[in-house]
Amino acid sequence: MGWDRRGYYYRTRRIGASVRRVYVGAGPAAHEAAAQDALRKAKREADRREAQRTVAMLEPLDALGAEFDEGLRLLTMATLLAGGLHQHKGQWRRRRNVDSAP
Repeated sequence: MGWDRRGYYYRTRRIGASVRRVYVGAGPAAHEAAAQDALRKAKREADRREAQRTVAMLEPLDALGAEFDEGLRLLTMATLLAGGLHQHKGQWRRRRNVDSAP
């Protein structure tokens, strides 16, 4: 989006797979369109900063959740091992009774 050397205001728009410059005008109408575009751009930037703040606020909770998940995984594994199970190709299985083999 912007002004060219002759004082005409253009917006860039994606039309299909290509990006095209669309003529808006010159004079007061172009200045009004440029002001509206600037307001939309400022709002998008403010929304982006707010989203970044929210993500930054939630990062400690995410780390705590990952730590909790790891603890539960270890506790589950210990319980299954204590119950006589083992992992075979990622699946938990009971051990065969190898003492009763002929």
